[in-house]
Amino acid sequence: KLEKMPRVYLSEKAVKIDAVTEIDDLYEALLQEEAAGNLVINRHENMSEEEKSKWHAVVEKDVENRGLKSKEDGDYAAFIHEHFPEII
Repeated sequence: KLEKMPRVYLSEKAVKIDAVTEIDDLYEALLQEEAAGNLVINRHENMSEEEKSKWHAVVEKDVENRGLKSKEDGDYAAFIHEHFPEII
């Protein structure tokens, strides 16, 4: 498990890869899955104020844990700065 990436795990041994699926546009693929009924996307604009508050608290904690308040480099930091400026 990586310290700064809590949902990423590394294997101590080589792992055989059986198949690879390349996805050119992940957002479009997710929208297609949603349209097919295979995925539910909870959009920010459809959340209640209570749900938004809880979500913002999670993002704010992640920003704090990653030390992103003082740096803007990297895609994740740039995304947070652009879309959640109230958190930074």
